[in-house]
Amino acid sequence: MNEDFTKQLYQFVGESATKITNNTESMKTFAGFLGMYQGRNHTIRNKLLIAGYNINATDVRTAEEWSQVGVSIPDPENCIWLMKKDSSASTGYTAQAAYDRSATSLGAASEPYIDPGELAERILLHRPCPVVFVQDGTLGRSKALYVEGENKIQVRAGYNNLTDVCHLMIQEYTHVAIREEEKAAWRPDESGRPFQYNRNHARYGSLSQLVTYAVCKRYGIKAPELTNLQPLDTNIEGRIAYIDRINRLADTVTKQIEGREPIQKAERRAAASAASAMPEAGRE
Repeated sequence: MNEDFTKQLYQFVGESATKITNNTESMKTFAGFLGMYQGRNHTIRNKLLIAGYNINATDVRTAEEWSQVGVSIPDPENCIWLMKKDSSASTGYTAQAAYDRSATSLGAASEPYIDPGELAERILLHRPCPVVFVQDGTLGRSKALYVEGENKIQVRAGYNNLTDVCHLMIQEYTHVAIREEEKAAWRPDESGRPFQYNRNHARYGSLSQLVTYAVCKRYGIKAPELTNLQPLDTNIEGRIAYIDRINRLADTVTKQIEGREPIQKAERRAAASAASAMPEAGRE
């Protein structure tokens, strides 16, 4: 594939990033794509290419990769062009043909679904900090709140739908993940003030909503309505970096929910007990 075509792909990435971050509906759609997409080993630039070709793509691999798992490509012309690093090319990349699952003998993937009760158990089991259910009046107008100073998540008790509870906890897990990233990057100034995470800061409002939306879509539960999303006003690299952060944080929250460390049986029983004590209405 000639280098002119690779340059066109590189330019298309920038155009896609600009289009997505200029329009709130496009930001929502792309966050949904990130949530539904299963082939998460791609760079964010290639994910932008994939979404540009097929916003409903869920798993894109090369013909060789599909062949290794016994899957065929009925129409080799129905491909998605990705960028593969190549130090010998003047652009640093070469074009590489790949195929979404929908273009293979497998056909399109089914919509993801997980029982809200099972998801609630996973969320409680692998919580990043204590989760406490509190009575009305404790949280004011909030439905859930990560309390940084006490390192705990408070959720208003009394919801009769497990999907709502899952959404609220995913939302607060997202704030925990953002806080951890911010704290890791923070450097003290001359005032010597300690690090503080202000969830109400304008820079976190759209980010937290888009990450929460992506994770909810990943598990097939009803995603929350997005409000007051702010289009970006920055250069192309800044837009790509912002999209990459949404992707990275969504993966972080998902890994937290799925768990990566062995859990003691007592903790597992406690999580199962807490989940079973939630209202039954949301399981339907």
